Amino acid sequence: MPYSFIDDTFLRTHGFLNLYSNYRARLLKVAKGTHQTIKKMSNLAPNPSEIEIFLEFVLTGSGVFAEVIVDLCATINFPNPRDPYWTEFFAGPVARYVTDREWQDIVI
Repeated sequence: MPYSFIDDTFLRTHGFLNLYSNYRARLLKVAKGTHQTIKKMSNLAPNPSEIEIFLEFVLTGSGVFAEVIVDLCATINFPNPRDPYWTEFFAGPVARYVTDREWQDIVI
């Protein structure tokens, strides 16, 4: 599913777009690694939709994404940023955002 107006509104409302520049390089590194892993496994260059799906999964176990969640929860006063619910709540929209916004840098 490509990045949508709903994703944009969701991430904007919850403050992610304000934090993105602080985490861009590290999230991009995770996305590039995901791309390279899929490419090695399949011997084919994955498309954005494939990366989004796998990146969502990879983000849920990523240390950098855990830091993003802590910052987001602090920004919007959500309780207990270590609750895995928040990671799952944000992983899909963030994966789609990073893939859509950074595709040219991911495939390099």
